[in-house]
Order: sequence, then structure tokens, then C-alpha cells
Amino acid sequence: MSAPGPHVLAVVPAHVGGRAAGAGFAKLLPAPARVTVVESVDEDPEALRTARALITALSPVTAEHLAAAPELRLVQCASHGFDYVDVDAARGRGVPVCTIGSSGAEKQNVAEQTFALMLALAKQVVPAHTALVEADWALPRLKPSLTELSGKTLGIVGLGQIGQEVALRGRAFAMDIVYAGRRRADPEVEDRLGARYLPLDELLRTADYVSLHAPLTDATRNLLSRERLALLKRT
Repeated sequence: MSAPGPHVLAVVPAHVGGRAAGAGFAKLLPAPARVTVVESVDEDPEALRTARALITALSPVTAEHLAAAPELRLVQCASHGFDYVDVDAARGRGVPVCTIGSSGAEKQNVAEQTFALMLALAKQVVPAHTALVEADWALPRLKPSLTELSGKTLGIVGLGQIGQEVALRGRAFAMDIVYAGRRRADPEVEDRLGARYLPLDELLRTADYVSLHAPLTDATRNLLSRERLALLKRT
């Protein structure tokens, strides 16, 4: 009899799909991996104890969880962020914590969602829909708030893979693209996107729309403070 494969614990909370979503994910892992799907890390202590890899979908992974998993070799976050994992505790155990940020996964989806929200604001889609359902002819009331994206300035905070996709869509809408970040992008990237670098405070004073695409870290927590939000245009 062959030895059992590595044990993978997939933690998928109910609010992001629960066991049904986890079951679909488990089919993606090739044999001989063994996958246990739970909705919280505490649900199956034995599975945690024997897990070689822990995949978490927005579920907290604490120092206590890591201490209870002596076989653990990897924590994989099914997201771009890892702020809900005790990274210091993982580092102390020598367990790497990975995200999907370098894979490019979801960049198209997030960029399209960004523009869906921007268009909804520019065209007052939500209040117009609400008025229509209530048989209220709201155009005279909403018309002063209607605007176009064309010619507006889009400020992107974080010009990574997602930020670049947002910039490309901004160009398609004839928007002026400015960006801020930890470092300036390569000239080739700026030329391809038609993007200008600005310090963050100047970007906030300049942009008509601001799209935030930075990871949540100690350096970015509260990045858009009360003082910085006060720099935005009244519109």
C-alpha cells in the first residue's frame, strides 16, 4: 500500500462559499494530495494537526493555529492580501505565507468591477434604478449629477497588475491617468499606459476618481486618512 499523500486543509468560510466552494477547489489538486475542507480553522483540530499546507479564503490564521499544526509547511492565501494571517508567528515557525498577487489572477475581474462602480456613479445608476422601480421620473433631479468619464482624471494608487489593467480601461474612456505608489513605474509602463506619476497628496488634489489598488500592510494602513480625504475635490 502506498503512503498517503500530503494533507491539505482548505478553510472556506460560509460567507465566501463554504464547503460547496471548497469541494470544487479540492478537485483541482492532483492525487495523491488529500484535502479536508472546513469553514473555520478550529472546526477540525486533527486535520489542522496533520496538515502540510493550509489554504485560507479570508479566514483568520492565528499564532495558536500555527502552533497546533506541527506538520505545516505552507500557508496559501486565496487572495491578494494576508493581513488575516499572523505573519510574524508564521515567520517564527519558518512557514512561508503566500498570496495570489504575483499570479495575475483576478486582475481582469477587479479592473472591470472598478469601472462598473465608476460608471454607476457617473450615470447615477443606483438612484435611477431605485426611482424607476418606484415609478418616479427622477431625470430632472438626477441630471445635474450625471457626468462623463471622458476627459476626467483617474488617480490610481498602486500601479501593479490590477492598477495597470484599470489604467488601460481608463485610456479607453479617454481619461487622463495619474498614479502614485511606493516607487515610480518603468518609463515603458508609463508610456504604454499614458500614465503620469504624482506624489499621493498631489494625486488626491488632482483626480476626479481615485482607485485604490495597494495591499493592506503596516505601511498602507490608514493611507487615506481624514487629512488626505480632505484634499479631494468636492466633486
